[in-house]
Amino acid sequence: MTDCTAAPPINCDIPAERTTSLPAAAGPLEVPPAFSNRLLTYELGGKVHEVLSLRAHTRAVADYNTVLRLHEEIISIWHGIHPALQPNNPDTSWDARYPLVEKQREYAKIHANSTLLTLHREHACVHEFSRKAAIKAAHGSLAAQDKLFHMLPPNQHRIYGLSRHSIDAATFVAYNFLGSLRAGPVELTQFDETIMAVQKSIDRLNRMQGCSQMAFRGASMLWRPPP
Repeated sequence: MTDCTAAPPINCDIPAERTTSLPAAAGPLEVPPAFSNRLLTYELGGKVHEVLSLRAHTRAVADYNTVLRLHEEIISIWHGIHPALQPNNPDTSWDARYPLVEKQREYAKIHANSTLLTLHREHACVHEFSRKAAIKAAHGSLAAQDKLFHMLPPNQHRIYGLSRHSIDAATFVAYNFLGSLRAGPVELTQFDETIMAVQKSIDRLNRMQGCSQMAFRGASMLWRPPP
């Protein structure tokens, strides 16, 4: 497991009758198994392992085409999951009967977008493709975090990822915006989108800081009151 070489299990729930039923992967017309996001995280973890091994997340990468290849492979993994968890035009027919599905969908968005942000962050100031991909991933991650946060009961707000991914994506969005301001005037829509995304992140972190020391530190880092 430490080097992501273990074969993942079949994408299905444990059969109710384990002595008479064979496990089989859920089809596109079946409810997504409870383990779907764990398998997605495992597959993305394998890509992160490759990103780190090839130093593709740094400007020291031997060939930028490696970054482009990994980008397409991450997108392929994300778009290859159950139709109910797809990022674009998902099958929402399961949402009313299985509330967990909608949460799984946002969870998938957070982890896939965070993986893309990790890949492109250091290339954003050099390559236009990475800049756009990183900005899109950061905003996508923050939007999914905000939606998931409001779906969860307060006792689940201490989940590590809600703090960590918020700080990571909001910091990138803020610094990228400051860089754009130094380069010249920015579009009003970009200004509004950035301010809204960062403010929502700060609000979430403030609400979580009572149960998460990381959230407390993150809120302090993203916003300091005027003297």
